[in-house]
Amino acid sequence: MNNITTFQDAFRKIQTVEAIYLNDTVQHFRNHAMELSKSDLKELTDVLENNICCEIERITADLRIEYFNKADRDCQLATMTGVMSESDRRTFQIYDFLMYPWRDGAPEARLFLIDCFEDELFFLTPNVVVTRHTPEEVNKAIVMLMHLFHVLTVADFQKIAVPMHCNVEGYLYALLTGRVSRELDPLCHIDELEMAVLCRGRHNDLVQELFRLHHLLMKIYADGKLF
Repeated sequence: MNNITTFQDAFRKIQTVEAIYLNDTVQHFRNHAMELSKSDLKELTDVLENNICCEIERITADLRIEYFNKADRDCQLATMTGVMSESDRRTFQIYDFLMYPWRDGAPEARLFLIDCFEDELFFLTPNVVVTRHTPEEVNKAIVMLMHLFHVLTVADFQKIAVPMHCNVEGYLYALLTGRVSRELDPLCHIDELEMAVLCRGRHNDLVQELFRLHHLLMKIYADGKLF
């Protein structure tokens, strides 16, 4: 229980600390999280999710939002981050991240995916390449992936890497062909598509970073024998 209390306090600081101290605060939280057992991480994640959900209810009431269901409320909150306080905005960002439909919940992995990027909270989710698609942000995601591969077990990392790779492939395919396909072979279609793109000269910065992420994931799979 002492661990839970300590990490609740550390997590609260992420929501409230001044921007110039945010990176150090997040790293402090992550370093301690790495020392926890899986059972403690699961308990910690459950407690933090409950706390964040309570905070979201408060923010909703403060903004006097009327809604039909949870999805409607979340959509309205997403459009109102500009009028939230810095603390409430971070709280909503964290809520949105923790509520992502992670495979098996991924309790051992999610807390490692909170990071900072230019004094802003940064979250690595399977759709990061769709929602955060500047080359700098994709590069940040790649660095975080490489770090995670060294601190998580192969099984835990797979909970992140597999759905992320599916999204990378699907996004690349749609971006370059204008069509959406849910049946892509990562060992075939994307590599063939890359050759076609190179030949046609459509290899812009975003596409290049996405292919780099694709190849990195392929290498991680090979090293970790995830296939």
